[in-house]
Amino acid sequence: MVVFRMRRRMIAIILTELFLILSSNFVFANNIAPIREEKWPISEKTFKSKYLSASQPVLFRGAASSWPSSSWNFDFFISHFPETDVTVQLKENLTNDQYGAVESLKQNMKLESYIKNIQNYGIKAGYLSQFDILNIHPKLKDSLKFPEFYSTKYLHRTNLWIGPKGTKSKLHYDSDHNLFVQIYGKKIVTLISPKYSENCYPTNITWYDGYSPIDVMQPNLDLYPEFGNVLLLQSELEAGDMLYIPKGWWHDIRSTENSISANLWWINWKDFLSEFYSEIKYKYIQGKEFDSKNSYWVVLKRNMGL
Repeated sequence: MVVFRMRRRMIAIILTELFLILSSNFVFANNIAPIREEKWPISEKTFKSKYLSASQPVLFRGAASSWPSSSWNFDFFISHFPETDVTVQLKENLTNDQYGAVESLKQNMKLESYIKNIQNYGIKAGYLSQFDILNIHPKLKDSLKFPEFYSTKYLHRTNLWIGPKGTKSKLHYDSDHNLFVQIYGKKIVTLISPKYSENCYPTNITWYDGYSPIDVMQPNLDLYPEFGNVLLLQSELEAGDMLYIPKGWWHDIRSTENSISANLWWINWKDFLSEFYSEIKYKYIQGKEFDSKNSYWVVLKRNMGL
């Protein structure tokens, strides 16, 4: 009997120690809720009143499952666009730059070579992010049937995101509204309301975006204790799902499989021109050229019909 009590006491001590270790390093399940889901389709009026105006994210399951782009996979891009030039992000680091710069190690290559690198080397292949596919291949616009939930008051841009299992976007927010579509593979998306911004210990802040040093899957609550009070909205996106991320919402997106995604950003003219000015100012201070391929310049020309 004495031995049994000692064993039970030892188990209790071990469980207590384990609880303390976990509580200092991980966010518990009661801090996580699924992203709200809505049946598709919905009207533009409903979308604007319930979600856009209210700044509320929403997940539309299967909304893009019948788009022509639903047939896209790695073989599709190898077959149709093998010689397309792409810039692959190999590494990304936050800097202490007062203008909010994110320093990236990049490599230029052909699209076919990049996809074969994914197939051969996995995560070491890097990430093809913010690929302005419609600027290079405008005919693909007919394959991406994004609903036009924006007016002529807004500028818009469509991007493609291709990468291996394990790629992730650092926790950050943007000043653009975002419709994000999963085309191939799966991703886990974590969203955090702007009301928790201070709890995210933001760094590299500009007026239009900001980053956090926190890994939402394994936050270090010893360094960032207030993050333990944050409510995470988290869901897994499968092929055909479409997610609305309001401007200002923090988001962390990571692939659980080899993946192809697309997104539509839209922003009003005033905010866009302020972003454009900040980009020009940053390039000037850094002594870098502002060339005709810059994303802001491309978006401006396209939306003005130039």
